[in-house]
Amino acid sequence: RIEHVKRVFGRYRDRLADVQDYRLISIDESAGEIPLYVEILTPDRDRLVAYLSKRDIQTRSFYPDIDRAGYLTVDGDFPNARAFAEQGLILPCGPTQPLENVDRVLDALGEFTEVL
Repeated sequence: RIEHVKRVFGRYRDRLADVQDYRLISIDESAGEIPLYVEILTPDRDRLVAYLSKRDIQTRSFYPDIDRAGYLTVDGDFPNARAFAEQGLILPCGPTQPLENVDRVLDALGEFTEVL
């Protein structure tokens, strides 16, 4: 399972390396990190989610940034947290995700980039 999630992550990493519209959140495999999720940042996340959904590709947005939670009182500005909350997207991945599905997602990401 670990080897498969590494292959899935590697497939996304290789194909998205030169695409400016998507920033893959990296992991440090040499330190033993395992890519359980494939996470990207993209400035047009909401339109991308809708585009992928029309192609029966399910994604999940990052959780809202915690400094904006109404039940917490937090002072300060947290632009990194805001960027992740507004642009973060988890792509289809995991130990049971077929590489053919990953390729279909990558093709759709490329098509979306061409539409922009």
